[in-house]
Amino acid sequence: QSKSKRAEVPGNVDAIKTAELAYDAGFDGFQATSLRPTGSLNKSQQTWDHVDTDSWGKLGWRPDGPVRGSYIVATDGTGTDFTVTGKCDVDNDNQVATYTSSKMTNAVLDPSDNGVF
Repeated sequence: QSKSKRAEVPGNVDAIKTAELAYDAGFDGFQATSLRPTGSLNKSQQTWDHVDTDSWGKLGWRPDGPVRGSYIVATDGTGTDFTVTGKCDVDNDNQVATYTSSKMTNAVLDPSDNGVF
């Protein structure tokens, strides 16, 4: 069960990457986002709590419903790349799984995760 619950995160990370690439095509740059949702990481689903005028609304991405992971996008400051990060702890063992993606890479599990954004 944990594996299927965790599968949400790399799928969303790749979807956010796709939204960033589309944003870049339209606005010639990337959209940094704030951490969403902001609650603790555990097996419970959390409501996606953003409004359409915040950075996620500008990016044009939101999940279909509640999520088990938390997500954030950081830009490199030069406008040439970004990093999407998604984290989850779907089995409540305090071992956080972190997936990252960038302009040139799809979501990969980060084996050196320190558990914090």
